[in-house]
Amino acid sequence: MKTLISICAGLGLFFSTIPMLLASEFSMQSGKWEFSHTLKMSSLPQPVVEVSSECITPEEASQDPLADFVDGGNCTISKRKVDGDRISFELECREEGIISRGKGELRGQGNTVSGFVEMTMDNPGGPMKVSTRWQGKRLGSCQ
Repeated sequence: MKTLISICAGLGLFFSTIPMLLASEFSMQSGKWEFSHTLKMSSLPQPVVEVSSECITPEEASQDPLADFVDGGNCTISKRKVDGDRISFELECREEGIISRGKGELRGQGNTVSGFVEMTMDNPGGPMKVSTRWQGKRLGSCQ
């Protein structure tokens, strides 16, 4: 269970930062943004919804959105495809003997961003589905 919580916490952290990490292929402006994140897990009775706001610098807006997965050393990205304002991908993560596989998509359109990741975790007690969706909108300049 500790491993499961660790993986979910890591995924939650990654998902909460994806909107600010959109690659230069996307049309995303720097400034103050509001993000909404919805996490669903087959083991949770209801989705977890969070809303946050943050200032996105031009440097953050130009970073590779999938770098956090690879930088942690536990995940690999495959079938990455850039199509206009979208990046779709598949990923596999391994941590403490648990393998998670899934797919996702990111989209940036100037003043709005959105995306999702859907994964299945192969737990000793049986597979568990995890999905997250997020969207963001630019509110204006940073103060």
